[in-house]
Amino acid sequence: MTSNELLDSHIEEAETQLKIFRDEIAFLTKEQLNWKYDTRIWTIGEILDHLVIFNGSYFPIIEKAIHATKDKPEFADVGENYMHTLTGNMMIKTVRPENRNRSSAPKLFHPYKTIYDYSITDKFEAQLTGLIRFMGASKGLNLALVRAYSPAIKILKFNLGDCYVMMVLHTKRHIEQMMRLAANTGFPKS
Repeated sequence: MTSNELLDSHIEEAETQLKIFRDEIAFLTKEQLNWKYDTRIWTIGEILDHLVIFNGSYFPIIEKAIHATKDKPEFADVGENYMHTLTGNMMIKTVRPENRNRSSAPKLFHPYKTIYDYSITDKFEAQLTGLIRFMGASKGLNLALVRAYSPAIKILKFNLGDCYVMMVLHTKRHIEQMMRLAANTGFPKS
């Protein structure tokens, strides 16, 4: 798989997640956004806030990486096979939706623990749309050569492709989590 093929597949996945969000989550009521059946779990509002914080912390890193490499021929995609970094591969395995092991997010990415209204859904939708735009702007780059890092632990380095895959799968994992929460028998009806 080349960098452009990786981008195409993850843009498509992000667009699928955006459609699910718009169809199933975007119009939840304030009561639904803040409902929980157990104090140990996050509400849908908290999950959305977590995603907004998480994705937002990567956006400046992505923007800087694209800006620094976009017009440099040594970073051009020449059709080589894309390779994940070791660090990126480990991070991707952690956030995959099929990985049912619960892991605690670094405090930097925790929701602000407040009452949420529709504005959190607007923020999330804008960010997911922004991620899709960033991936589109990366077309033509060899994603394996463009460096990125974790905003939580700056010594964790990986490449831009790893970053995109991780963000899209992390979003998918949490959208599935929100859908399970909304399917709970005690979930308030609109």
